Amino acid sequence: GSALDTMTGEFAEVAGVNQIRLEVPMQTQLAFRNSRGGIQVGTWTSVDIGGRVKVDKHYFDIAPLDRYDVILGIPFLRKMEAHLDFVGRKVKFRGLDIQCFNTEQDAQVNRSRPTMLRVREKKRQRMLEEQQQIRQLKAERIIGKKKRG
Repeated sequence: GSALDTMTGEFAEVAGVNQIRLEVPMQTQLAFRNSRGGIQVGTWTSVDIGGRVKVDKHYFDIAPLDRYDVILGIPFLRKMEAHLDFVGRKVKFRGLDIQCFNTEQDAQVNRSRPTMLRVREKKRQRMLEEQQQIRQLKAERIIGKKKRG
Protein backbone atom coordinates (compact mmCIF):
# COMPACT_ATOMS: atom_id res chain seq x y z
CA GLY A 1 0.00 0.00 0.00
CA SER A 2 0.95 3.59 -0.42
CA ALA A 3 2.12 5.60 2.57
CA LEU A 4 0.70 8.70 0.87
CA ASP A 5 -2.72 9.87 -0.28
CA THR A 6 -2.03 11.33 -3.70
CA MET A 7 -3.78 12.83 -6.72
CA THR A 8 -2.48 14.09 -10.03
CA GLY A 9 -2.37 17.78 -10.86
CA GLU A 10 -4.70 17.14 -13.78
CA PHE A 11 -7.26 15.49 -11.51
CA ALA A 12 -6.97 18.35 -9.02
CA GLU A 13 -7.55 20.82 -11.85
CA VAL A 14 -10.62 18.97 -13.16
CA ALA A 15 -11.99 18.52 -9.61
CA GLY A 16 -11.45 22.22 -8.90
CA VAL A 17 -9.46 21.73 -5.70
CA ASN A 18 -7.22 24.47 -4.40
CA GLN A 19 -3.55 23.54 -4.85
CA ILE A 20 -1.09 24.68 -2.18
CA ARG A 21 2.65 24.98 -2.79
CA LEU A 22 4.51 23.27 0.07
CA GLU A 23 7.03 25.38 1.96
CA VAL A 24 9.36 22.39 2.17
CA PRO A 25 9.16 19.92 -0.76
CA MET A 26 8.82 16.31 0.32
CA GLN A 27 11.35 13.91 -1.18
CA THR A 28 9.85 10.70 -2.52
CA GLN A 29 10.33 8.13 -5.21
CA LEU A 30 9.04 4.72 -6.27
CA ALA A 31 5.54 5.06 -7.78
CA PHE A 32 5.95 8.57 -9.14
CA ARG A 33 7.06 9.46 -12.66
CA ASN A 34 9.87 12.01 -12.73
CA SER A 35 9.83 12.05 -8.93
CA ARG A 36 13.39 13.17 -8.25
CA GLY A 37 12.24 16.70 -7.45
CA GLY A 38 9.84 15.41 -4.83
CA ILE A 39 6.34 16.57 -4.02
CA GLN A 40 5.96 20.34 -4.06
CA VAL A 41 2.16 20.77 -4.09
CA GLY A 42 -0.69 19.46 -1.95
CA THR A 43 -4.33 20.13 -1.15
CA TRP A 44 -6.95 19.80 1.56
CA THR A 45 -10.26 18.66 0.09
CA SER A 46 -13.44 16.78 0.87
CA VAL A 47 -13.91 13.16 -0.20
CA ASP A 48 -17.21 11.48 -1.06
CA ILE A 49 -17.32 7.81 -2.03
CA GLY A 50 -20.71 6.65 -3.19
CA GLY A 51 -22.51 9.20 -1.03
CA ARG A 52 -21.93 6.97 2.01
CA VAL A 53 -18.29 7.54 2.87
CA LYS A 54 -17.68 11.24 3.40
CA VAL A 55 -14.76 13.19 4.79
CA ASP A 56 -14.99 16.96 5.10
CA LYS A 57 -11.28 17.67 4.98
CA HIS A 58 -8.42 15.35 4.01
CA TYR A 59 -4.88 16.11 2.81
CA PHE A 60 -3.58 14.82 -0.53
CA ASP A 61 -0.15 15.29 -2.07
CA ILE A 62 -0.32 16.35 -5.71
CA ALA A 63 2.18 14.49 -7.85
CA PRO A 64 2.42 12.87 -11.29
CA LEU A 65 1.09 9.33 -11.03
CA ASP A 66 1.71 6.89 -13.82
CA ARG A 67 -1.61 5.04 -14.20
CA TYR A 68 -4.06 6.49 -11.68
CA ASP A 69 -5.73 9.82 -10.96
CA VAL A 70 -5.96 9.29 -7.19
CA ILE A 71 -4.37 6.88 -4.75
CA LEU A 72 -6.14 6.43 -1.42
CA GLY A 73 -3.22 5.35 0.70
CA ILE A 74 -2.79 4.04 4.21
CA PRO A 75 -3.51 7.41 5.91
CA PHE A 76 -6.97 7.61 4.29
CA LEU A 77 -7.73 3.92 4.74
CA ARG A 78 -6.76 4.10 8.43
CA LYS A 79 -8.82 7.27 8.99
CA MET A 80 -11.86 5.64 7.40
CA GLU A 81 -11.33 2.35 9.28
CA ALA A 82 -11.30 0.53 5.95
CA HIS A 83 -11.03 -3.24 5.76
CA LEU A 84 -9.24 -4.83 2.83
CA ASP A 85 -10.65 -8.12 1.60
CA PHE A 86 -7.88 -9.51 -0.59
CA VAL A 87 -9.70 -12.76 -1.38
CA GLY A 88 -12.94 -11.07 -2.40
CA ARG A 89 -11.07 -8.12 -3.99
CA LYS A 90 -13.06 -5.53 -1.99
CA VAL A 91 -12.46 -2.48 0.13
CA LYS A 92 -15.01 -2.14 2.93
CA PHE A 93 -15.81 1.30 4.35
CA ARG A 94 -18.35 1.40 7.20
CA GLY A 95 -20.89 -0.84 5.51
CA LEU A 96 -20.02 0.12 1.94
CA ASP A 97 -18.30 -2.65 -0.02
CA ILE A 98 -16.42 -1.48 -3.10
CA GLN A 99 -15.43 -4.17 -5.58
CA CYS A 100 -11.88 -3.68 -6.88
CA PHE A 101 -11.11 -4.00 -10.57
CA ASN A 102 -9.47 -7.09 -11.92
CA THR A 103 -6.50 -6.68 -14.29
CA GLU A 104 -8.67 -6.55 -17.41
CA GLN A 105 -11.07 -3.98 -15.93
CA ASP A 106 -8.17 -1.85 -14.74
CA ALA A 107 -6.67 -1.83 -18.24
CA GLN A 108 -10.05 -0.93 -19.76
CA VAL A 109 -10.51 2.01 -17.39
CA ASN A 110 -7.02 3.28 -18.12
CA ARG A 111 -7.72 3.16 -21.86
CA SER A 112 -10.90 5.21 -21.46
CA ARG A 113 -9.71 8.18 -19.43
CA PRO A 114 -10.70 11.00 -21.79
CA THR A 115 -11.14 13.72 -19.19
CA MET A 116 -7.60 13.53 -17.83
CA LEU A 117 -6.16 12.96 -21.27
CA ARG A 118 -7.96 16.04 -22.62
CA VAL A 119 -6.58 18.17 -19.78
CA ARG A 120 -3.06 16.89 -20.47
CA GLU A 121 -3.48 17.49 -24.22
CA LYS A 122 -4.73 21.05 -23.65
CA LYS A 123 -1.74 21.78 -21.41
CA ARG A 124 0.64 20.28 -23.96
CA GLN A 125 -0.99 22.28 -26.77
CA ARG A 126 -0.75 25.52 -24.74
CA MET A 127 2.93 24.81 -24.01
CA LEU A 128 3.66 24.16 -27.70
CA GLU A 129 1.88 27.39 -28.68
CA GLU A 130 3.86 29.36 -26.08
CA GLN A 131 7.12 27.83 -27.34
CA GLN A 132 6.18 28.74 -30.91
CA GLN A 133 5.42 32.34 -29.87
CA ILE A 134 8.79 32.59 -28.12
CA ARG A 135 10.61 31.26 -31.20
CA GLN A 136 8.72 33.73 -33.38
CA LEU A 137 9.62 36.68 -31.11
CA LYS A 138 13.29 35.63 -31.10
CA ALA A 139 13.27 35.38 -34.89
CA GLU A 140 11.68 38.83 -35.18
CA ARG A 141 14.35 40.32 -32.90
CA ILE A 142 17.13 38.72 -34.95
CA ILE A 143 15.63 40.02 -38.20
CA GLY A 144 15.20 43.49 -36.64
CA LYS A 145 18.85 43.55 -35.53
CA LYS A 146 20.04 42.50 -39.02
CA LYS A 147 18.00 45.26 -40.66
CA ARG A 148 19.50 47.90 -38.32
CA GLY A 149 23.01 46.51 -38.53
